[in-house]
Formats: sequence, C-alpha cells, structure tokens
Amino acid sequence: MYDHLDHSNIALWNPATQEYKVIPPKLSECLPNFVIDFHLRAFGYDHVTNDYKVIRHVSFRPILNGYIQEEDLPMTPDPFWEIYSQRSNSWRRPVVDMPVPISITTNVYFNGMCHWFGDSEGETFSAVSFNLSNEVFFTTPVD
Repeated sequence: MYDHLDHSNIALWNPATQEYKVIPPKLSECLPNFVIDFHLRAFGYDHVTNDYKVIRHVSFRPILNGYIQEEDLPMTPDPFWEIYSQRSNSWRRPVVDMPVPISITTNVYFNGMCHWFGDSEGETFSAVSFNLSNEVFFTTPVD
C-alpha cells in the first residue's frame, strides 16, 4: 500500500471478480487554502461485521503564494484519523488518538489486526496495532 496517494485515485479492487469500487471523497477533502495530505495506513477485513475497512491519517498544510499570506490564513485544522467502511460506503472519524504514522513504514494486516510503525510527538517510536472489529489500538514501544 502506498504511503501517500492522490485521494481522487483510491479504489478497492477484487482481483478474483475483476470488480472495483471507487472510495467516495469526504467534504474535508475540499478545504480551501490548504493542501490536504492523506496517508493510507491500513486496509483489512473486519470478520465481526463482514466489512472491509481503510484507515488513513489526514493532515493539512497551508497554501502560501503571492495572493495568500500565512498571517491571513485561518488556523490550520488539527490532523485526524478516518476509517472508510465498504459496507456503509462512508468515512467517519474514530474516537482515538493513535500515534502519527512514520512516512517510511511497512503496513501489515494479520488476523483482523492492522500493524504499522508510528511516533508520538516525534519522541516515542512504537509499533501500532489496530483491531478492525472493536477499533481499539495499542502501541508497543520499540527501542
């Protein structure tokens, strides 16, 4: 899975049936005066709800050019996490505060859990594990 993609190109593809489904955008993807960075973190199957889910981290950077100066911009929105559910065909924000993903990392899905590396405030390097069924995460510090 790529770490950073243009959100307009994200689709789920089933190679067995050759069918694909384009993931719908969120309203936050059209925020003026900001570049929105989408970092795909994980994709996996939730066996409890019979659903496929995509997890991404969303952050913002102001667009600075000759017309808009930094002091004229509204406050930069806080970054957040989103989960896409194929079953409901929608995005939502989970109530979690997971460590921010590290840009160069490997994502692994195994037995209903998604795993990746992240850091908290740039200080603690951890392995992050996210349970797709109950949407609970835990971290394991890596020294």
